Parts: sequence; C-alpha cells; structure tokens
Amino acid sequence: MRLLAFLALPTVFVMLASCSDDGLGNSFIPDPIEEFIGPAAVVQPGDKFWYQISHIYRRTTASDKGGMTEGEKQSASSMCIDVTDVRDTETTRYKDAAETIFVADVRVTGRNQIGVYYDDMDEDPDDPDLIDNVLNPLWLKRATFPITEHGYTSPSSMQFHTRQPPVGTDQSLSELPFFDARVSTDGRWGSWDFYNNDCFLYTTQESCPSECKWEFQSCGSYDDNFFNRIYAYFAGALPGPYPEDDPSVLKFKMTSIIGCQEPCAEATTPDACPDTCKWTGGACVDDMSACFSKSCQWIAEECLNLYEFQAIWRDVLPTSVAQRAEWSTTGGAVLHKLKLKYTGDGVLYSAEEYIVPDLTPGSLLPNPVDFTACVAGEACIIALVDLDWPWGDAYCTF
Repeated sequence: MRLLAFLALPTVFVMLASCSDDGLGNSFIPDPIEEFIGPAAVVQPGDKFWYQISHIYRRTTASDKGGMTEGEKQSASSMCIDVTDVRDTETTRYKDAAETIFVADVRVTGRNQIGVYYDDMDEDPDDPDLIDNVLNPLWLKRATFPITEHGYTSPSSMQFHTRQPPVGTDQSLSELPFFDARVSTDGRWGSWDFYNNDCFLYTTQESCPSECKWEFQSCGSYDDNFFNRIYAYFAGALPGPYPEDDPSVLKFKMTSIIGCQEPCAEATTPDACPDTCKWTGGACVDDMSACFSKSCQWIAEECLNLYEFQAIWRDVLPTSVAQRAEWSTTGGAVLHKLKLKYTGDGVLYSAEEYIVPDLTPGSLLPNPVDFTACVAGEACIIALVDLDWPWGDAYCTF
C-alpha cells in the first residue's frame, strides 16, 4: 500500500488536456481545463488497498481442538481495491457534485483465490444461504457481500462514496472504505467536525447563512458532516420496540486524535523532536512506541491520525435467527456494537461489530453498556474488516 498523506498542492492545478479533434479541415476545440479549487483528495489513481473481511457466528465461547466452536458458522474473504479515477468535488469539473467519488477495480476472493470461504460446523454439506441468513443481522455483513453471486470474483469497476453513512445495505462495501476527510471549500461539508466556528458569529436563524445549519437554537454546525449522516441512518434503522430518543437504547461516541503525522526527519534537535517521534542516534525518527503512546495509529512504518466512531444499541433479532442462535430465551433481544477506525486521510483502518444477548432488555438502567468481546458462555455474532498490506500478499490481487 502506498503511504498516504495530505498533498500540499497549490490552490490551482491545471491538468493536461487532450484535443477533442485534430483532423484536417476541423476546427481545434480544446477539452475543458480542470482546475483545483481546494486541496486534492489524498486517494489518487494507482493507490491500492486490501481488506480482509470475516463474519462469524459462535454458539459458545468454548473452542474445540481445531480452534472452532461447536456450531460455528463463518465466511471469510479478501477485497482488493485498485483506484482508477477520482471525481473530486474540489475541482471545477465536479464542484457541483454531491460528493467526491473514487472509481476502482475491485476483486473479492477467498484464500483459494476463487470464491468466498465459508464453513458450517452443523451442516454437511455447508449451505452458504443458511450461513448468510444467520450472519445477516450484522450490519457489516449487509454492507459487504453475500457468500455467492457477489459479482466480483473477477476485477470489476465500483464507485466508492465519501459522504454516505458507512453502513449501507447494498452488499457492495461501497460506503465503508472511504470518507472525505476534508472540510469542503464551500463550507457545507464539515467532514469529522460538527461545529463550524465561523457560523457562531451569527446569532439568529434569519442571519444564519446557507452553508451553516441552524440547530439547537444556534448557528453553529456544518450543513452536512459525518455525524449527521450516520446519526440519520441510525435513527431510521433502529427497531420499533424502543423510542429513538431513549438514551438507554443508543449510545454514540466519536473521537479524533490529531497531530500524529508530524515530520520527524525535519527536527534537528531533541527539543524539536515531536512526541510521536523518537530522538535516537542524533536524529529524530518515526517510532512505533512513541506513536502508540499518543493513541495514534501505526500503519506501514508511519504514525497517522485517527478518527474513531462507536455505537452501541439495543436490537431485536428476527425470530428465525434468534431460534437458530439459541437466543429465544431473551426474545431475540440483543446488544449491538459497531466500531469504525479511519486514518486521518479518511481511509478505513478497521471495522468491528459484535452482537451479544441483551440480558436486561427494556431496562431503564444506563444501558447499553460497553463491551469488548463475546459474553462467556453465550452465543455471539462477529464481523471484522481490516486493512492489510502489502498488496502483493493479498489473496485477491490482480
């Protein structure tokens, strides 16, 4: 994977244009010149990304000698993304578009480089449709791929969104790997930031400009941002038995850790060496331990900023899945957790999801409480999506 960092581009960048027709007897009409009106997207044509994707149902946390649990069902795949085009809203050509789009060739395979791997400890032969049915309560399952007939065994073109909720249901993963980490030049998209300090200058709804949003009796938030998109998605997707505004049903947490991507090599003295770097041998160098000490991300020998989103909510499984997962004693009531981590450049680093039994459904206690793994002795459904490298080691490479 080519390391990514924000490009320090000038505000105007003229791309090479080809002539539309230079035949004899025809007038010369140049193609439109494309100019940048803001910082270019960090992801560019030629960038390659490889994700490992796993979905697992476990009836119990106890493992057999083979490392799998009794009744376990799972699917595993690799997804390779080779970016071929960037339709950037910070250019004159796409400035009126709703969002920046990354176009890429995509291939999805299992370890055998043919199809998605799947296994069912209860069934012989394995039934991929049955496995998908049990795993489908996972949002990351519905946002990725079915086991069969996903259409990407051979490289195929896909468009990736950058301003959509990262938990869509179109089974293509097109919303999850990237979000636009830039605040847009027109001021409408705030990226990870919710509040726009410039908007606070306006004290009435009538004076609040169109690029700002009047909310909570103040002109303070961006018209659009990551939080607004994902909150709206959750509000529409929560189950009916609980009110959407009940804090015992849903908990959000969004954090950002910045200042990690410091240019270590530019420091010439120990005092000038940033905290995320290490002074050793008379030089300031990148260092994994120093990076982790500041809660930053260490990826491919580089310390990167971190954006993290987490949601925990109460849910109810379909009856057929609850019975098969042996959760009928709780009426299918479960606790659901989703955690997403992105680099400061807006590239997905990891996603994880857990579904565990809700032992106190409907409780008005300060629930849902956080949890970090499956509950001992209880059934559990898990999804994991992880960025991996180098590209040459990917099962799905092409």
